[in-house]
Amino acid sequence: MVVDNNSSDDTRAVTEQAAASSEVAITYVFEGRQGLSFARNAGIENAAGEVVAFVDDDIDAEPGWLAAIVAAFADSKVACAGGPIRPVWPSERPEWLTDDWVPYLTINEFDAARKAGSFTWPDTPWGANISFRKNVFDSIGLFPTNLGRIGSSLLSNEEVNICKKIAQAGLRIAFAPEAVIHHKIDPHRVTRQWFYHRTYWQGRSDAILDANSQSGNYDGICQRLRRYLEVAAKEGAVSFTARCARKIAIGYLFEFAFAGQQERSVPALRAISRYIDQLQAVPQLAAAAASLPEGASDLLGKSILVVDYEVPQFDKYAGSRTTFMYLKLLAELGLKVYFLPDDFEQREPYSTTLEDLGITVLQGEWYRENWQRWVVDHRSELDYVLFNRPNITVSYIDFVKAHTDAVILFQGHDLHYLRLSRKYEVDGDPETLQEAETYREIEFEIIEKSDATLTYSEYERQVLADLLPGERIHAVPLFFYDDFPAERLSFAGRKDIMFVGGCGHKPNLDAILWFAREIFPKVLAQVPDMVLHVIGTYPPQEVRDLACDNIRIHGHVSEQELEEYYRQIRMVVIPLRFGAGVKGKTVEALRNGVPMVSTAIGLEGIPGIDAVSRPADRAEDFAQAVVAQYQDEKSLELTSALYREFARVAFHSSAAKRTLADILVGVPLKERPAPHQPETENAMPRLIAMYLPQYHPIPENDEWWGKGFTEWRNVAKAKPLFKGHYQPHVPADLSFYDLRLEETRIAQAELARQYGVHGFCYYHYWFNGRRLLETPLEAMLKSGKPDFPFCVCWANENWTRRWDGEEQNVLMKQVYSEEDDRNHIRDLFRVFEDPRYIRVNGKPMFLVYRTENIPDPAATARIWREEARAAGIGELYLVRVESIGTCDPASIGFDAALEFAPDWQKKGPRIMPEQDTKLPGLDLLNEVYRNNYVHHYDNLADEMMAKPGVPYKRFRCVTPSWDNSARRQEGANIFVGSTPDKYRQWLEHVLSFTRQRFGGDERIAFVNAWNEWAEGNHLEPDQKFGRAYLEATKSALDGVYEVPVQPAAVQEVDLSQYQHEVLALQQQLAAVQREKEELERAAALLKEQLAARDELVAAREARIEDLLHSASWKVTEPLRKAYEVAQKMQGKK
Repeated sequence: MVVDNNSSDDTRAVTEQAAASSEVAITYVFEGRQGLSFARNAGIENAAGEVVAFVDDDIDAEPGWLAAIVAAFADSKVACAGGPIRPVWPSERPEWLTDDWVPYLTINEFDAARKAGSFTWPDTPWGANISFRKNVFDSIGLFPTNLGRIGSSLLSNEEVNICKKIAQAGLRIAFAPEAVIHHKIDPHRVTRQWFYHRTYWQGRSDAILDANSQSGNYDGICQRLRRYLEVAAKEGAVSFTARCARKIAIGYLFEFAFAGQQERSVPALRAISRYIDQLQAVPQLAAAAASLPEGASDLLGKSILVVDYEVPQFDKYAGSRTTFMYLKLLAELGLKVYFLPDDFEQREPYSTTLEDLGITVLQGEWYRENWQRWVVDHRSELDYVLFNRPNITVSYIDFVKAHTDAVILFQGHDLHYLRLSRKYEVDGDPETLQEAETYREIEFEIIEKSDATLTYSEYERQVLADLLPGERIHAVPLFFYDDFPAERLSFAGRKDIMFVGGCGHKPNLDAILWFAREIFPKVLAQVPDMVLHVIGTYPPQEVRDLACDNIRIHGHVSEQELEEYYRQIRMVVIPLRFGAGVKGKTVEALRNGVPMVSTAIGLEGIPGIDAVSRPADRAEDFAQAVVAQYQDEKSLELTSALYREFARVAFHSSAAKRTLADILVGVPLKERPAPHQPETENAMPRLIAMYLPQYHPIPENDEWWGKGFTEWRNVAKAKPLFKGHYQPHVPADLSFYDLRLEETRIAQAELARQYGVHGFCYYHYWFNGRRLLETPLEAMLKSGKPDFPFCVCWANENWTRRWDGEEQNVLMKQVYSEEDDRNHIRDLFRVFEDPRYIRVNGKPMFLVYRTENIPDPAATARIWREEARAAGIGELYLVRVESIGTCDPASIGFDAALEFAPDWQKKGPRIMPEQDTKLPGLDLLNEVYRNNYVHHYDNLADEMMAKPGVPYKRFRCVTPSWDNSARRQEGANIFVGSTPDKYRQWLEHVLSFTRQRFGGDERIAFVNAWNEWAEGNHLEPDQKFGRAYLEATKSALDGVYEVPVQPAAVQEVDLSQYQHEVLALQQQLAAVQREKEELERAAALLKEQLAARDELVAAREARIEDLLHSASWKVTEPLRKAYEVAQKMQGKK
């Protein structure tokens, strides 16, 4: 039996093809619910035999495997059996992978079971080679679906759970030594990073297994954690074993804190996580303390966040090598180091190299979406933040400075404005000069915001000190080393020259071209056999075109290869005409003792460099210096010795460590502005959920939709329209409730309050004096229960038969008039007077869903306000919902607007079958696309978060999901792929915006909706996600932080700036129209060709029919048969 667990490839076709030619019956079973346990259970339910034997899809079984399994079940007391699982390595097993961790690759000989002849709890077989007597599942149940692999999550222990129940039932678990399988190990699993991922999920799996047992109590948790952490402490902080043990502990804690049975205490989890970090640091600190420079012990145990553009690829780029050196040095100083790459990408083997040094890398999608939250969570422990490069720093410095008390350090790598100014002197391009000025403003602003600035160049330190005399500017070494190469090969045995530098850096590219075109020909005139070796990443075509007998373009080489070039080469050339900062290639030449000829730019910034090297800036001088030194072996030997000694003094790591420690210990904080004091009342946004009351029968719905109709009828009849389509949405905790029941309304309010929802906004249906669906609101007003804030939103749309496609059939029409305006607002006064009613600055907040439907909304607002003042209600706070269009609410007499989610203009691209790569499980039918609008929820959330500001008050809104196909036979909007995590990210963004933009009672945000079940947008728990969206809501509210948001200026908008966009859209529309016409012409031509082909086929069929009935056909029948016999005989021969 092959169980296809919702795969998106051709599993079914391959299986059926195999079944057609197999002597063994092969059964195909599809299980659409994602997860290994769902798949295993489907196999059990469809199996016809007495024994069910499970194997994974990446194993080979030995020939005697099945016979050994059958033999094991000869004993009637055997309920389960398993055998050895042996590895098939992709290559050599790595040395770092010790025996303790090999089993995590699902490899085990089960020596204890082999010796005893059977498994004894807690020893059990593993899922890659495990068999059961089928009837045992009748008594102990199936595999638990909250365990076992689910997508990319590496949950396990599902078979352990089953075996535990078997052991508790007193049944035997046999060991079958001849039932051997060979497990093929995927190469990507034989990496440290995979093991860290795998062990984290093992911790989570262990927590789930413990949750319902005695070991799930507090003492049990502590005992298990102690075991993990003792292993981590014994092995040393940066060892592979220690890291894996810590990952298990963190996964275990996470599961209990967020998904298990223990009290969900985020502060407690963070405290324990910090304890783990301290435990990790203990052996690291001991080693650091022994090598710290004098006075640097104050750094022990402190934390620093380092930010750069990517995980440093230290063997490719000089700047990355410098970043790596400083990360390593900071760890050696005893600091807890965090590294945030601006692209948040994991890069191997570089990420693992950092982690092996004890450095935590903030990489991956979670950090991309939540880096601000991480900073806020760690603000109390961050002592320093080191920013690299101005273009990266500008994205982070303001937020970090506003939310931490850390010392802010800035390292620009070089002065970009200085480098660009020098480039302008070479190319004379005005755009270069403008770019230089832009960078000057950026760099100086960053320096002024920083507590100290680091530069690798003594020259640049002096420049900045002169221009910004009040700032703390420190020069630090670019490169530094623990050891230095021994004396190299005699120069008598060396030849050729070398340039080192990546071509992606413009100064390097210019240097190569200038040297090859203007300097090297002069050199070759005197030394014709000399070869120039150009080494560096990404040489463009114009560099590759330089290749000839005398110029070799090598591109990127490994560190070992580069070392070999330094041993063999006679000289290095550094013909830089512009640039800034100390050059890595210069330092490397000094360290390796390889004489160089350089321009002044190449030597700049290194104190004392003029004692061992002189610059040459003109092409003629440069060429002559190369020739003279190249041909003088004694000079080369002397220069090499001077270089090596100079490097040992200037670039030894001990000096760098001492310099950096002095800076970190001594730098004082600049005076910070007074922190923003949160308002004592309503500091957190009030989150209001839209509330649909259509969960009780009313006479009108009985007449229009059938007796007893409620919203549940639409919900229950919903069906998935395509593979992977989540329908129907079935309620969980509150079930299919009736809102006429007070206990239901109370349960809703208590659930909402538990997860941070401030109040409900009831949809209110008023049709010229006639109210619909008013029972829940009226009952709540009368009883005073639940005691939960609320407001109302007038849903002023016509009621039609839109749900079944007859939108023109109006069931209840809105009729507007001044008289109705007055009657309507008067009827609401008793609602506004309720003490639970939500107010803004003392004013009852009243929402209108479609102000654009009101003939004169300004007049209506004026009438409502007059009536409210006359009745003693006072002022109203009117909010228009942007359900269709936008306008300044003040222009129609309203106070604010509310964006509607989903915003129908921000849905993202429509999913088409050939475009769907994000959700491979979807197999949408063309008919579904024609009749509905299918989009990705991620795109909706991203586009709504990216909406520009508006010059008026607008409250923000989110939706947990949206799918109204339960209501509409066609024309439904279906957003696929909603997850609690993405919803939380969106809500956090909205809450952060709200905190920044609004104060006091106007600090309000909305969620659409609490219970719109037939539109698929509900916070109420369902059977698929449970309370996950409520948990996400609470998480967002608990963790909200202020994100700087530029307040929108209230000003007239100059529409002329959009004219070019309008023109572009018009051009696109014309192009689409032309394409449409071409397609129509092609379709017409194709139709004509098909018609002609049909006529030809019909004519041929007619001729064949005539032939079959002809006399000649009948006469020649014996000859045809004789020919067939002759052909067969010929084939046998």
